[in-house]
Amino acid sequence: MQFFNLGKARQTEVERLISVRRKLAALDAQKKELEAEEAKLKDVIKEEMKANNVKTYDNGVISITLKDGYIRHDFDKERFRADNAELYNKYLKDVEVNGSMLIKIKG
Repeated sequence: MQFFNLGKARQTEVERLISVRRKLAALDAQKKELEAEEAKLKDVIKEEMKANNVKTYDNGVISITLKDGYIRHDFDKERFRADNAELYNKYLKDVEVNGSMLIKIKG
């Protein structure tokens, strides 16, 4: 469905945009596959390092360091808002958000 006429020159740019978006979608799919493979490899390496009590590995090309987990103290914003709505609202501030363009390639 065409809502308005962009003109012939602009239509070419829209077609190029469609092509670029399709290429990006294909790269995104490939990226997800590679990230899944990376996660599996990291798990294997992590378990091997733990089993051999190795904290750091460096072969000149890659450096891998295992860090122990720890407890982090985070601020529970949602609970604070529920318990102290007036005080929470006192510290809210308005932030301007720039407009944007949403592009969806269909088919």
